[in-house]
Amino acid sequence: MRNQVLLVDENDVKVGLMEKRAAHEGVGELHRAISVLIYRPTKFGELEILLQKRSAKKPLWPRYWADTTSTHPMDGESYETSTVRRLKEEMGISILEKDLQLVFKLRYQARYNKELSENEIDGLLVGQWDGKPELNKNEAEDFSWVAWEKLERETKRSPKDFAVWLPLIVQDERILELFNRERREVGYGRRYSWTFAG
Repeated sequence: MRNQVLLVDENDVKVGLMEKRAAHEGVGELHRAISVLIYRPTKFGELEILLQKRSAKKPLWPRYWADTTSTHPMDGESYETSTVRRLKEEMGISILEKDLQLVFKLRYQARYNKELSENEIDGLLVGQWDGKPELNKNEAEDFSWVAWEKLERETKRSPKDFAVWLPLIVQDERILELFNRERREVGYGRRYSWTFAG
């Protein structure tokens, strides 16, 4: 059900289901989530990341810049299936599961205010796509293609300007190594060749 999240243990093994709001109250109950970074190479051999500005209607980190999309997999959904669904719902982006890669899982907990927190095992997925998103304004109010180097710099210099999980993802050594290596090697039109899993 869409209003429920998957409760998990520290190994990302399902232990139950809980209503979404309840799972975010107080310090939060540990649950499964996804974050997605859609990227594109430019004709100058650089790499750009698609960010969204979260809707003012979001209960946590509204109107903050964040990754391309974030969500909670439904019961029975894989990380990839959940990503395909949510990219279409939020950003109007169609992508195939085979074109997505689960790079790593991030364990984090962060308070938004006295009432609500994130407490997640967050799977980061990446995929290549180029175009103009068609935003669902209930979910995202704006988008921007941002150079990887700029995003890396700004999330390090001003992390509080972003949804809390984005700097954690961008500054993770696994994504830094991956994107920085590929940015150096990419030629225009080349697809990325992923080497990390889980």
